[in-house]
Amino acid sequence: MKVLILGHARHGKDTVAQLIFENTGLTFISSSMMAMEHVIWPVIGHEYKSKEECFQDRVNRRALWFKLISDFNKDDPSRLCQLILDKCDIYVGMRSAVELEASLKLFDLILWVDASERLPPESRESCSIVCRDDFVRVPNNKDLTSLQTTVSKLCSTKFNTRGNNSDKTTSGVGDVDRNGDLQKPCDKQCFLCPTCDRALFEHFCVYGSQFEPFMCSCEQGENCMMHTAKKVFCE
Repeated sequence: MKVLILGHARHGKDTVAQLIFENTGLTFISSSMMAMEHVIWPVIGHEYKSKEECFQDRVNRRALWFKLISDFNKDDPSRLCQLILDKCDIYVGMRSAVELEASLKLFDLILWVDASERLPPESRESCSIVCRDDFVRVPNNKDLTSLQTTVSKLCSTKFNTRGNNSDKTTSGVGDVDRNGDLQKPCDKQCFLCPTCDRALFEHFCVYGSQFEPFMCSCEQGENCMMHTAKKVFCE
């Protein structure tokens, strides 16, 4: 099952994706991180000291990111979408109406996370998609407990799977091979940095669930965040 989660900036899209993962096993990757790696960094990476700095600065350059992603998708508006869906079940944070129209056929369900009663909308310069009647609206105007209840009910009615992507991704607990067997990711606990044992619950890993990344404090620095954590899950 392939799911698209839409909504304005800071309205809770990643939180909804994480809750869906917890309820169904469907995996997700930060589309912003994927875009940074494949689209943004090759163009403006020279302006930053690290990929982490580039990623964190996205909130200040949303219009530029929107333009660069549109340029990346110029010949095939679904290019980034297909790249993301090759690795996971859920695309979080599409912002281009052109990309949406070209990618509709790739999704089984489209959600719109709405926190408009407590947060402002995003500028049309960085998000040209508007909510439509055929989207499933997920209200996020109260507290986290309320959102958890909403998503739990949504999953019980709209989803009929628990991790249907076992040939190429994981549930965030260990890797799953093509035979469906759970593989132990390392000789330590999952979501721990192999170098410093710092919890990686918010670490970037292309094979696990996705949270906001941070710079690990061990001597590996950015290399730990972008590479060592990945090795824990895929080797």
